[in-house]
Amino acid sequence: MKTNQNIESLQHNVNPVSFYGGSSWGGSQEQWNVSTWSSRNEKFINEEQINIYNNIIEKIKHSTNKITSKDIIYTGGLSDVPRFKLKEYIIENKIKRTSRIEQSTCIIISRKIFDEVSNVFKVKDYTFINENLAKEISNSINWKNHNQNPLPSAFDKNQFYYFSHDESNLLTSKKWGSKFTNNSYDVKGCIIDLYRNNKLITFAELIIFLHNNPTIKIVFDETLFESLNKEGIELDDDYESTLRDMIFSQDPSNVKLGVEMISNLVINDYTILKISLLLNEFIQNRKLTELTTYSQTNRNFKTVLNILKTKKIFWNVEWKVFAGGLRKNFNKGIEGEAVKVFIINNLNVEFNKQVGGFKIEDIKFGV
Repeated sequence: MKTNQNIESLQHNVNPVSFYGGSSWGGSQEQWNVSTWSSRNEKFINEEQINIYNNIIEKIKHSTNKITSKDIIYTGGLSDVPRFKLKEYIIENKIKRTSRIEQSTCIIISRKIFDEVSNVFKVKDYTFINENLAKEISNSINWKNHNQNPLPSAFDKNQFYYFSHDESNLLTSKKWGSKFTNNSYDVKGCIIDLYRNNKLITFAELIIFLHNNPTIKIVFDETLFESLNKEGIELDDDYESTLRDMIFSQDPSNVKLGVEMISNLVINDYTILKISLLLNEFIQNRKLTELTTYSQTNRNFKTVLNILKTKKIFWNVEWKVFAGGLRKNFNKGIEGEAVKVFIINNLNVEFNKQVGGFKIEDIKFGV
């Protein structure tokens, strides 16, 4: 992503100071270690900036945007939408696409990826110390390789070593107490480690870009996929019967065909419910990897699974958690009745295992 500012240049390198040794660690000598590992790439962001980022994230979280014919769309590393289907959709609807984010009016990202990385900007208390004190209290720091950038001018330019809040409290009670007090300060903000985390870097740079370009809208993969599959196959009884035969086949080629069938269904509440129940039934007797392995090569299927996850329909866990997700999404109509039947059937199985002798015919849900 090419932008005027990125997470590397806008934020400030910091190094952690940690406590090692002492009786709690099985050693006799207490050690304070300033880490300068080359593998670290930790950045400090102050509270004011974090609040700006989180306001942007909150707006994205509740977005229901859709692509219009006037949009110029951009897809980058945060989108898993099937590219060939997107290409067909763009041609069919005469939509423009760009490889330069600054020329776009609409950016497509995966809600699943968004959910995974969007909670990283959490404000905490940190204690910073200056370089001289860091040298004095540390017994394992390679100053020859030391090359760090200072914090913003609002702070002491030498104070870029930080302690976690708990460890800074511990340090003040040690022999460095008064010296520590005179050479440290507390500040609120967030420290993120960007080492080998390209997804987080891309996301952080996107948030910075949106801060500077507030009119650009975000559209989620999962929302767009409904439009991409609107000409797909309707899930009727005959198709569902064939799909079950494929998915539950012992022949891997048939299972693969079943995955393709799922990937090309029209996406609506009924389809999502039926797919969820089918997948959950599959893992009761088969290995999860027999299905999930196809998500690595089939972007359509991967997006379908992402849709379920973002709706918190956890089909690959025990039935009570799964049923909770179903109930939250489907509590009325034929979908709501199907969920009710699923819960009653599983409750009866559960009770018969424990006591038996009776059968639940109906249940009533409270608010």
